[in-house]
Amino acid sequence: GSAEYGSVSEMMDAIGNEFSDEPGPEGETAGCVIATHAVSYGVFTQTEKAKAVIWCKQNLHNTWYGEAFRRGYRWHGNRAIAKGVKPTHYKEFNSFVNFVTGKKRTLKGSLTVCKRAVQFFVTGLFVKG
Repeated sequence: GSAEYGSVSEMMDAIGNEFSDEPGPEGETAGCVIATHAVSYGVFTQTEKAKAVIWCKQNLHNTWYGEAFRRGYRWHGNRAIAKGVKPTHYKEFNSFVNFVTGKKRTLKGSLTVCKRAVQFFVTGLFVKG
């Protein structure tokens, strides 16, 4: 389920510090890489990022399949950033988040979710971190 928060600071408090965007090995970040990149370029707001992170924490954390998904997401996200993220990644990420959080459920959004969920999950089974 999704929780409602009165402010960005309440959302960030709920998230905690486990979503550090500090670079790790090879300059990769462990947090929500595409959303973080989009915030730094003014494409997403901190609130949009916080909502995505909260959904991730509520739905993917502490499950083997969720952790595989997250590893795959970070791997693909870091690679996309290294190659020079294009606005389509931001749009796709936004579509994904809007679909899974119930904000905007469209056929295109469902196709994006299916495609990326499989891609991230399978990749996450084979990468570390």
